[in-house]
Amino acid sequence: MTSFIINDKEISLNLRDGKATLKTIRENLHLQGSKEGCGEGDCGACMVLLGENIGESTLRYKAINSCLLPTGELSGKHVVTIEGLNQKRLSLIQETFATEFAAQCGFCTPGFIIAFTGFLMTTTDLDKEEAIQSVSGNICRCTGYVSIKRALFAILKKLNSSDFKKTKPGSAARVKLLIDENILPSYFKEIHKKIKGMQPAGIPILSSHKIIAGGGTDIAIQKRDILENQDIYFISERKDLREIFLNEGKCYIGGAVTFEELRTSKIMEKIYPQGKNVFQLIASLPIRNRATVAGNIINASPIGDMTVFFLAMDAILSFSDGINKREIPLREFYKGYKTMDKKDNEILEWIIINVPDKNTFLHFEKVSKRKYLDIASVNTGICITVKKHIIEKVGISAGGVGPTPLYLSKTCEYLTGKKIEESIIKDALKIANEEISPISDVRGTEKYKRLLLRNLLLSHFIELSPKTINQNILSL
Repeated sequence: MTSFIINDKEISLNLRDGKATLKTIRENLHLQGSKEGCGEGDCGACMVLLGENIGESTLRYKAINSCLLPTGELSGKHVVTIEGLNQKRLSLIQETFATEFAAQCGFCTPGFIIAFTGFLMTTTDLDKEEAIQSVSGNICRCTGYVSIKRALFAILKKLNSSDFKKTKPGSAARVKLLIDENILPSYFKEIHKKIKGMQPAGIPILSSHKIIAGGGTDIAIQKRDILENQDIYFISERKDLREIFLNEGKCYIGGAVTFEELRTSKIMEKIYPQGKNVFQLIASLPIRNRATVAGNIINASPIGDMTVFFLAMDAILSFSDGINKREIPLREFYKGYKTMDKKDNEILEWIIINVPDKNTFLHFEKVSKRKYLDIASVNTGICITVKKHIIEKVGISAGGVGPTPLYLSKTCEYLTGKKIEESIIKDALKIANEEISPISDVRGTEKYKRLLLRNLLLSHFIELSPKTINQNILSL
């Protein structure tokens, strides 16, 4: 039995955990505003807001693709569809979309309204670029994005004159302000109290479930029919695994931490200051709101972005089957294409990395057919410690150039103890080229991928030491 709040109503449903929330909304609850478009989390027509209690007086809302959200994960949470934002008159967002001609056929419009409402509920700053990013998971095929952006900016301008920035995201004060500004219906004032009164979902028992799911952004597509008829072990219900913390020079990242939580983490910002912008290149916001770090690693994609990043940092993986625990270096985890050193009943609880010191440099690069929201053709990371121009320690990873994410051990071994200079880098590039085995596929030819990796590796060193590495090396 799954009990949750849908808009302003508390309900309980006896459904299989794996049934997609979109189907539950449309088939069981007869709310037709959420549309089924791509069914893969790309178009945003099925967007809903998912709210959960994270404190004594705070609710956290995320824009989610309901086509990829299992119904079993709704327990004790608040689901908001477009019907839940409707009032007797148009809301400020709905009215502005109409007056700015930001809708034509209307199929995609509910998703845009939901996504932008979520932005206003969670943002700390009314920044135009952040506003655009908030609807990055929404596609419109007939209106054109200029009028949509014009509508977003008009709303930001109106709210800028209010006390918006003084209110904390998810707080009662933020909710009251959005109600007063005719963005949220008044019933939102009672939601926090209702959720506190509901029975929270208990910690799942690992041994009694057949399918282990993180964010479901991949498994919900690949195994949709199988998933719908299964009970699921939801990693997201393990609140103890949704933390990022420091201990004795190491950073522990819970397996249930999402891409977006990692991207906006204050701890990660200190470890990798560029990450907040770099990780925005990975997927759309609704996908980052769901996709988990552990899921990216266990997916075993040869081009998993987070995997490649942590591989460069020589991360340690901590597994548990509910009784026994063990650790294994990420560089030893993959045994072949989509095969790994993992038992069926184990979950990846923690990703552990060393906190870089002042002499350590991190850098991540990827090339894809589109700049944003696309799978990499080739990606690579580096974690390098340099003292007095000598490489004391280095970790280099590469994705898209072999059957698994690669740790370029021979290249790292060659560079260790060397001075950063052109001749050394040239030789390292040759060694790296011998370590990889790319194939030609839809993302590029073998020759193209070798060239990509060479230039991306070179970019690591240009970023690290632009005065030392002559730009002419690019032509070699």
